[in-house]
Amino acid sequence: MGACKRGLMIAFILVTFIVFPLFNVHSQSQNDYLKINKLLVCENVEDIGRYSLREGNVFYVGEKVYIYLEVEAYGHRVKDGYLYNLTFSLDIINPLGLIFQHANRSYYDVSEYSSIKSAWWVVVSLDYDSYPFAGQYKVIARVKDEVANETLLSETFFTLANGLTQTIRYNLTEYIKITNSDPREKSHITCLYLAIIPSLNPYQTVVEGPVFSLEPADVVVDGHGNTYALFRDLTVPAKGQVTIIVTYTVDVRAIKYLDSERFIKSQTTYPSDVLKYLKPSRGVESDSPELIAVANSLVENIKSIWDKVYAILRFVDEKLVYDPTAPRNLSALEAYHLKRGVCEQYARLFTALCRASGIPARVVRGFGLLDVEPGVLHNVEPLHAWAQFYVCDYGWLPVETQNPNLFGLTPIGHIVFVWGEDPTKAGDREVTPTLYSFWYIGGEPKAYIGITYTTTFLQGNITLSKGRTSMKLYAPSKTIKGLKVIVKGSLEPALANIPVQAIIKSPSGRTLKFTVLTDALGRYRLSFLANETGTWIVKTSWGGNAFYYGSQAQVEVDVIGLGNQLIPFEDMLSNIEFLIFIGCLVACMCVALVVAVKYGMSKR
Repeated sequence: MGACKRGLMIAFILVTFIVFPLFNVHSQSQNDYLKINKLLVCENVEDIGRYSLREGNVFYVGEKVYIYLEVEAYGHRVKDGYLYNLTFSLDIINPLGLIFQHANRSYYDVSEYSSIKSAWWVVVSLDYDSYPFAGQYKVIARVKDEVANETLLSETFFTLANGLTQTIRYNLTEYIKITNSDPREKSHITCLYLAIIPSLNPYQTVVEGPVFSLEPADVVVDGHGNTYALFRDLTVPAKGQVTIIVTYTVDVRAIKYLDSERFIKSQTTYPSDVLKYLKPSRGVESDSPELIAVANSLVENIKSIWDKVYAILRFVDEKLVYDPTAPRNLSALEAYHLKRGVCEQYARLFTALCRASGIPARVVRGFGLLDVEPGVLHNVEPLHAWAQFYVCDYGWLPVETQNPNLFGLTPIGHIVFVWGEDPTKAGDREVTPTLYSFWYIGGEPKAYIGITYTTTFLQGNITLSKGRTSMKLYAPSKTIKGLKVIVKGSLEPALANIPVQAIIKSPSGRTLKFTVLTDALGRYRLSFLANETGTWIVKTSWGGNAFYYGSQAQVEVDVIGLGNQLIPFEDMLSNIEFLIFIGCLVACMCVALVVAVKYGMSKR
């Protein structure tokens, strides 16, 4: 009796310290040090493990999306405990295939615990000022163990139901008010140049207009190609004003011009009308040795034009601080030294650095960063400046110089009026590229320009080049009638929370259909009771989404009666995995009993 007790005690010790650790090590087989437990799209997160899921992962403009990432990590043994050095990153990709939001964080600690569980969540605001397009968004999570240099990646998706379409129609009214504050003397406007909105196909199209409340005397074009309505001999009474109204219908399209798969090397040959935008101009000192040195340091060893422009854009965004109190009309070099300015200085410094790098660029002016919320009458007076750069085979491409996140997409909240910096001849006068210029006699007038507008989202499909997926199934080729069969599947790349359709067909023709979700690493699992002999067919499939084509897989399982024929040992193990544990347990008990009996005999 004593030997039995001693045997059970030894068996318990063996199972606790040998069998269970073996199974724990087996569960780490996806990665020695990392495991992504969850990548979820939530409508709220309070704390680790405390979150609220959104049914169907469908959201609406004005809401917030919480991306929840939960990771299990195993530490590296060091003198004082276990070292953890992890980095996390999340990229939210919009329906046009560009980064909508990026976030990252790091975790470094030496702990007494050999493993930890960590959660991190990011809040994504779906407001109109972030220009959220309707459609499906992809979430890419990366977790890296910096010590082991191992990285895990997982992806999931959510849908924005009522966001922007790819084309927005602006029903726009432009007004210019010229006032005369002199109480006695009238003001005589000899000529007024008012810029006309151009069509810049394919991303800006004037559908209707301009329609003037006062017909211009002429329409003229300057040396940059800007078009102006020319008004002559306008009289502004003392203490009075003159208002001119122009109406338009303008369609602005969001077009993705950044093609990371198409390499475009540096260019040296450009059309003749583009060459002047490689030279210095008013407020753009691209020949400054200081700015040339900065440009060279930014783009050296970079071959692609896309990467060069983005490097310059990031530098300008990081170098300058937006400051509406900065001195007016700072040049690019002055803004670089003062490290501040407004939209004009961002555009000028970007333009100067592009030209210093051999890339044609120019400042653009109009109304930008517009609120595109539909059903609202918007009123905007401050003008905005941004830039364009030139790429052969593409033409002039717009870039919002205050927001690198919009790079690669024609800005849907911007309406171009004019471009260029130096004054050129238009009609009988030298005109600086701006929305208006005027000359007068008499009382000193002041002008105010602005727009009112409403927006309409025009319907149209947003299409992307899709990636391919592959699906795999693992199941025993043979099993015994009456046993439960476990089928494991995987989807590559690792896509989380994907609904996989499963169909199981029995030998008699009965069909079972259901849906399973992939985990954070694209894996899924299903099972069935093998209650008929013959061949069972298991099919799984996914139809795909806006980012990926679908895929499918099939596996067959032969079910036999007990004693009919031998089943390969590996199939038995994959079919009834718990036998591994039972076998180990029995073996440990046998060893323990033998040891206990010998120990008892030696005592005698």
